Amino acid sequence: MKLSKTMMALGFLALTQAPVASAGSLPTLGMQNVYTYLSTYATGSFESVASYDFEGRYNYTAVGYEAGNQNTISQTAGGTVTFDTKADSNFGTWKEVNFSSESLFFTDQKDGPTDVSIDPFTAPSSYFSVYRLTADVILSYLPVGDVKLREGTFIVGFGDGLGDSDYDDMIVALNPVPVPAAAFLFAPALLGFMGLRRKAKKSA
Repeated sequence: MKLSKTMMALGFLALTQAPVASAGSLPTLGMQNVYTYLSTYATGSFESVASYDFEGRYNYTAVGYEAGNQNTISQTAGGTVTFDTKADSNFGTWKEVNFSSESLFFTDQKDGPTDVSIDPFTAPSSYFSVYRLTADVILSYLPVGDVKLREGTFIVGFGDGLGDSDYDDMIVALNPVPVPAAAFLFAPALLGFMGLRRKAKKSA
């Protein structure tokens, strides 16, 4: 009983002393464009992407915006909104999209456009500008706490296409869902097994 009380006290102490990530201020009104956003928060560690065909599963999260209008993202045209500039408390939370059957659809709820898909991307684009990080970056201003963007992460800037070409009405980070290490071990074994079956059939 005494030991149990001691363990409970230690557990409570650990909970009360656990580090809590402090929320910062989202980059909102005041950004010039997605390039200046990256220059500030990625400190020059990025490169532009001329074209890209997103395939398979990706993790994505909204990381900033500079828009008076309400801008949203959904994974199907007219579908459930996953990120919304008028309700940005979940910015920095990772979600998953499968580009084999879905996409990311961007909408300016006031002036349009509606349900503009990022995939496939080719520059120049009226609505998107895409960059790739060339080094790891940590964003410390998001409501959920620090978010690490690893080297190779895509940064997508969405714009309403009304002529300012700032591509910062909504800014999103995407990176491929990592393939489990076990898959790399399983694939050669499967190929070997298939080869043995072919040999067995030929021998028969």
